[in-house]
Amino acid sequence: MLAGPALYALVPACGPAYAFHAGWLRPPMVEPQVIRLSGNPNAFPSLHIATALAFVLFAPSRWTRIAALAFLAATGLATISAGEHYVIDLAAGLAFGSFAAAIGKRSYVAAGLFGGIALCWSLAVRFAHVFLLGHPGLLQAAAAATMAAVVLNVVMEWRRKSEVTSSTVVYAAG
Repeated sequence: MLAGPALYALVPACGPAYAFHAGWLRPPMVEPQVIRLSGNPNAFPSLHIATALAFVLFAPSRWTRIAALAFLAATGLATISAGEHYVIDLAAGLAFGSFAAAIGKRSYVAAGLFGGIALCWSLAVRFAHVFLLGHPGLLQAAAAATMAAVVLNVVMEWRRKSEVTSSTVVYAAG
């Protein structure tokens, strides 16, 4: 509850609907510059996608995992299509969601890793945005690496839960 707003303070941003108003679906090509926000900072990282990812990581069964994945996909599409977020907000939000879930599970090594990734995204966007815009391949590679780390985290968490469930069943039967 404290880390998200702290990152919002580090990168006070709003989605394209706030920056470009009625023309946000076809924003003009502009030089990156600081602009006055027309709303409260609420974009970077996406706490919408972070929360949806937490549902995925805490989902206890196959059917709830499917529902959580559908909710994650729908949340990502909704926040982009409504102009609440840029795609880069979602990449950082996935790292933040993994951080928050790891804190909730008291997995402090994973929390440190994903918290560090989310913080690096925030620092890069805040202080190196011109560099990132000038090197789109690097930006895309960083986003892909973040996604890969999050997917690996989800797979490992689901496997861990399956192993715990399997050993519990064997123990109960034995």
